[in-house]
Amino acid sequence: MPLAKAGQIDLSYDRAGEGPPLLLIMGMSGTKHHWGERVLEQLQGDFETIVYDHRDAGDSTRTGQPFTIADLAVDAAGLLDALELESAHVMGISMGGMIAQELALAHAEKIVSLTLGCTYCGGEGSVLASESVMRRLAEAMSSGDRATAIRASWEVNVSPSFAANQDEYDRFLKTGMKYGLPVEVIVRQMQAIGGHDTSTRLPSLTPPTLVVHGTLDELLPVQNGHMVAGLVPDSRLEILEGIGHMFFLEQPERTAEERGNREPVRDPADHRRLGAGLYVTERRPVHPDRRHRDEQGRHHAKESGRTTAGDGQAMRPQLDRLALQPGCRRRAGHRRRRHGRFHAPSLAESRPRA
Repeated sequence: MPLAKAGQIDLSYDRAGEGPPLLLIMGMSGTKHHWGERVLEQLQGDFETIVYDHRDAGDSTRTGQPFTIADLAVDAAGLLDALELESAHVMGISMGGMIAQELALAHAEKIVSLTLGCTYCGGEGSVLASESVMRRLAEAMSSGDRATAIRASWEVNVSPSFAANQDEYDRFLKTGMKYGLPVEVIVRQMQAIGGHDTSTRLPSLTPPTLVVHGTLDELLPVQNGHMVAGLVPDSRLEILEGIGHMFFLEQPERTAEERGNREPVRDPADHRRLGAGLYVTERRPVHPDRRHRDEQGRHHAKESGRTTAGDGQAMRPQLDRLALQPGCRRRAGHRRRRHGRFHAPSLAESRPRA
């Protein structure tokens, strides 16, 4: 079991593949085993993938202490240093996308390209899950039946059509049962997410950035993808029609296809595929009037019955309930496997590619 010393934290990690390094940053409740073998195996044809367990997760150091998203970004930077990597492509998913934002803001020199998938930046205009989604998860969790709880989590994380795929659900169930995190760790992760707000700093991001979001994302609705892309200068926005939160599970081949040599796309009218095969559909400059954008975000949230993240009091109950997601309440001491569940976008630009 390889461990890397990141400050006072030992991070468990795995490396595999050929090519430039690609750091994959997992989301809430996930470990390095949750990435999904089909995506990783294909990415490893062009990249050396680096997956790791966050502090308090998997085989990494158990601190038992609260932490922030910025603390987790320090861990990620420390991992790159420990592996003697001056820079890497970075892909962050959901909470991992929040960590990737902080990493890129603090260490732009370490980032060759940045991909932010199904994530959000916090602040006025950001949108969380609807009350009905949170109530559905809470009711399933309180049913006392583990299968019911995990099924509810599955249906919230993916699109309805994909949720009907029994083989995919069986993989999700197996991974959640074997590699989920203790609820107290999930609570600390949710507390960290509750304090995340990069909205006023994203305009200073400099690495080439691709933002990816599914239109049927129920946990962090697609408005967040538009907002993040609108704040990051010259970012590319890829909206996946009919796809849920865990879009890499729904479209693993599309996420990892055409990962050969690709020159960086500089012309916003050029809709060549980037990185792992996702189409560039928009180029988003910083909105000239942030107040207008925030008002739009609150308007969309009001119409959809969702809560805006700019209101801390409104956000806290949802974050607390989200910590009860099934698949999270599993024992901390578990054996290792390689991958399995969560989300992965494409790369904004790469080694002449991704």
